[in-house]
Amino acid sequence: MNAKLSIINGQLSIILLILVLFVFPLKAQVTIGSDKNPEPFSILELEATLKAGGLRLPQLDNTERLDVQSQFAADTEAAKAAIGLVIYNTETNCLEFWNGERWVSLCNGICPATSITISPSAKEVALYETVQLDAVISPADAPNISYQWERSIDGTHWEPVTGATGATFDATATWVSDTQYRVVTTNYCGDRSISNTAFITGTGTEPLAPVNVNLYVGAFWKANQTGERLITIQRPTVDFTTNGVSMLTEDQQAIIDGAWTATVLDVNNGKNWIALDTQPSADGAVGTDNPTVSGNDPAFESGSTYQVPGTATYVDGTMNASNPKIYFRIGLKGTLAADEHRYGIVLLTYNDNSLSQRIFIRQGDTPDYLMSPTDAISSGGMDQDSRPNAVKFSAYNLTTSGSMDQAVSINGATGQSDPPATFTYYPTQVGAYFQWVNTVRVRYAWNPNIAAAPTDWDNSSIAAGSFWTGTTGDGNLSLTHESCPAGYHRPNDGITDTAFPNTTGSAVGSEMRQSLYLNPSNGITSDRFNTEWGYYADGFFDRRLFSNAVRATVSSGNNGIAYIGLLFFNPASGASLFFPSAPVRSISNGAITTSLNIYTLSGLYWSSSSTNVNNNSGWALNFSSNAVYQMGIQRPSGGSIRCVPN
Repeated sequence: MNAKLSIINGQLSIILLILVLFVFPLKAQVTIGSDKNPEPFSILELEATLKAGGLRLPQLDNTERLDVQSQFAADTEAAKAAIGLVIYNTETNCLEFWNGERWVSLCNGICPATSITISPSAKEVALYETVQLDAVISPADAPNISYQWERSIDGTHWEPVTGATGATFDATATWVSDTQYRVVTTNYCGDRSISNTAFITGTGTEPLAPVNVNLYVGAFWKANQTGERLITIQRPTVDFTTNGVSMLTEDQQAIIDGAWTATVLDVNNGKNWIALDTQPSADGAVGTDNPTVSGNDPAFESGSTYQVPGTATYVDGTMNASNPKIYFRIGLKGTLAADEHRYGIVLLTYNDNSLSQRIFIRQGDTPDYLMSPTDAISSGGMDQDSRPNAVKFSAYNLTTSGSMDQAVSINGATGQSDPPATFTYYPTQVGAYFQWVNTVRVRYAWNPNIAAAPTDWDNSSIAAGSFWTGTTGDGNLSLTHESCPAGYHRPNDGITDTAFPNTTGSAVGSEMRQSLYLNPSNGITSDRFNTEWGYYADGFFDRRLFSNAVRATVSSGNNGIAYIGLLFFNPASGASLFFPSAPVRSISNGAITTSLNIYTLSGLYWSSSSTNVNNNSGWALNFSSNAVYQMGIQRPSGGSIRCVPN
């Protein structure tokens, strides 16, 4: 019975409390907890006469407090109406009230206005080196300050640096220009202050991508093209050094995991004509051997199906085991006249934005200067404000308009029994192999697809003392062996009527060295300062399935085979030129001798210059993933040709 009465009494107490709250306001004064009258100056009194206890206010952390503040802070009248709002802050363990402008702590008083400065504000260091940045808060005794360091490439899009929450921070020179850093501080009232920006400039040459990782280094459009180019970078799964036979451990696969960003740099006003997004291509057959369309197909540029809409110049994402790739699209916002060119750069940062790779953008497919005649030169025995032998280079390798393993006509002549040579459809395609000179198989275009020795390969030597424009030996070889199309010629590497030995090859007078290298050298010294090794998105390579485990080639089942390769760039103008890595056909029997090991894959591009009368060799551009140089190659070997306009 007593229990029932207790329940009833409890229920009555609740009812009475409700009546007190809703009825007694009519008399404007209330006491809860006893039957005493409130003091004359009180509207509400809480007494602990019946039971010891206290007033428990809403308990909020800083995030929850900001959520409450967001309901009124943007409205001046609402902010005034909220004056006197009281909470208990569970992070500072203090009572706080809103004074109409900010939260006031009963522990520390009004939060002081703070400012933050970081130093140094600028520093130049080697690429990927670090600089300690120090944050100085004012006033120095401001309590309970939290820090979050942020990084940006373009000064517009800022990303928090994971774990960087102290007053000092080791900032990394992420790429070969300015990486911007700042720190955002928050005081115990939730007020944010943003520091000045520190510019950390990286210098030197970008290193190769981490082992077993291949990155895109460029993207290409003809002057009248704007459609999507697909940048897909797979999480590594196999060991390239074993030709893809060995699987990688999970730790090895995670080598480039983490947050990534892609940013259009404002090189040559790139933000006005380059756009990015992360949408999949409308072509469901992308990533197979036979995508529905490729970049040069008429249907590719008609309509909006394969265009990148909008004007976004920044995209980001995360690579990990659940999302094992970096993927985004690059598109252009307008076409050019047939003979025009423009160049830009998209910067990819990855591995929690600690590493970087520039993707050089080129629109325009007619021959153009990489290093122009007005670019200064201070190497190779020269110190001058011009490059008198710099020439425009074709964007494509040489191939045949007829059948492989047959001759092409002299200098593109028509009406002959031999078809003229022509250029490949895409910059990544190897095209045909050519010997420097062969007097039996004259101007033969050897197929790039079948590695086995051709049945009619010939490695006969030419007469000693024979040169491209000489008069001795077999005479002026250019008159009978020039295979470039009409209006073009094979570039020289210096003089062409006598020999330059390997040890003394000269940059003076060389079309190849002055046109391609930022710092051309004499002899065979390696110089990869203005080069990048990787993939090239030309609307063909980027849409196809890789032909092998090390992801070096696509379309390997036909004469359109395309390769990973080397990109030359001009650091001042942003101009770029890609060379696929065309492996050499052996001098002895013509077999393609390279392995699929990505780190030994190489390219060979003939010049019209000779190295030594006695060793029967010609100068050539030769490169691999980690070295670029001019060197002598025996003339009967099979290599590629990149022609230049007359």
